[in-house]
Amino acid sequence: MTIRKRALALGDGRAGIDNQSIGLAEAVATLVPLDVEFRAVSLPDPVRRLPTALAPSEAALSHLRNICGDFSPDLIIGSGRQAALAVIAARRLSPRPFRVQTQSPRAPVDRFDLVIPPEHDGLSGPNVFPILGAPGRLTRERVTAAAAALPPAWRRPAERRLAVLIGGPNRGFAFAEDDVARLADAIGRLALEGWIIAASTSRRTPAHVAPAIRAALPEGAHCVHDASCDQSAAEPTKVGARANPYPGLLGVADAVLVTVDSVSMASEAASAGTPTYIFPLTPRRFGAGKFLRFQRALVARGVARDFLGVATPWDLAPFDETTRAAVEIVARWRHHESWRD
Repeated sequence: MTIRKRALALGDGRAGIDNQSIGLAEAVATLVPLDVEFRAVSLPDPVRRLPTALAPSEAALSHLRNICGDFSPDLIIGSGRQAALAVIAARRLSPRPFRVQTQSPRAPVDRFDLVIPPEHDGLSGPNVFPILGAPGRLTRERVTAAAAALPPAWRRPAERRLAVLIGGPNRGFAFAEDDVARLADAIGRLALEGWIIAASTSRRTPAHVAPAIRAALPEGAHCVHDASCDQSAAEPTKVGARANPYPGLLGVADAVLVTVDSVSMASEAASAGTPTYIFPLTPRRFGAGKFLRFQRALVARGVARDFLGVATPWDLAPFDETTRAAVEIVARWRHHESWRD
């Protein structure tokens, strides 16, 4: 009889972080019998503010035991800095789980059984398996289901529909007024060329961006979602009242335009098999390098193109880094003490 294994996905309560660990765990569950549960790590001050390498493991271990409760995982997958502290501490659990960290852990990689960072972070080592971009939950099946659940206005027939996915300021890009003006102008021009625009902002998007996009659009069947009113951003398959339509847009769009600041959205758009254009933003003096390296890698792989003012759909090569990472997790986990046949 096959024994069902148990996986614990850890994040910090932010959808973009949580969906990476959950997505990896769910992808592993398609390969082996696996029950997946999620917990958000919220360490107390000052532990959460300390560098990962200096934070006391006792506090992280105590918190991990509290959030695990009776759930004893065979596999732990963490995403984000707080989760990394808990994943490191999990080596002291009994029985000891196989411990995986996605994103750069900001700690020595030998503190984990496996680290799955984005290629653009430049990490290396015998237990490091870099992938292009970020893992996620948006499989083609989920995108199709989310598209079917979109409100009618978002999925009415259109000859050409462009999904516009808008991020916001981060350490690489300020998302300045000039950037907003260029983005709005580009979207308006594409609409005049016959594209039906379906735009969605994110939680990082400044409040004035959605109105600027609406103002740039001519009359027509265009839709703009303002994520400041989202209530279900952590649930990527739920699309309803005041929910972000972004997952479903990938299923109804003929092409996607995504701002360069978001690794997750570009990764998920490419994984959904939708031709993806990356809209440039003015980089900060420091901090934009890894985002630009990721952009160049996506373009080199043939799953995205630089946006130069024109959008034309093309046939994409298969791109599924989440599944590729899940296969690697299983291959290495089989040799760990926590693997049970």
